[in-house]
Amino acid sequence: MSEYPAEAIPDQDNLYLRVHRNHFLRGEILSPAFKGHPPGALSTNWCKYSTPKEARAQGRQPPENYGVVGLRVGAVRKIPQQVVLHSPLPENRAHTDVRGPKGTDEVIDGFVAASTWKVRLGEPL
Repeated sequence: MSEYPAEAIPDQDNLYLRVHRNHFLRGEILSPAFKGHPPGALSTNWCKYSTPKEARAQGRQPPENYGVVGLRVGAVRKIPQQVVLHSPLPENRAHTDVRGPKGTDEVIDGFVAASTWKVRLGEPL
């Protein structure tokens, strides 16, 4: 249980998704980056409470192993069956889940189209 209340997230805001180096090929993001852990629950950070570099630093591995993309909330909500839910954690008020099935090309293509680089892989801290 979090000490922070869940809030409504406006469509114009960004979510920051940390993408591991294993999910890149020649600078392009591969589909496993959008599958989520557990499958169907993509963990992101809401821009209201996080910066891209803060999101990058929260990974289990050193920050240099990650890039960060921004996902416009309104664009994510237009991807079939995807729901954006602010789900703050005690240690991360920005934590937000994107829930819904992620196994189709249409869904993956929607995430790729909604993604913009915020911190490129290998960019200095």
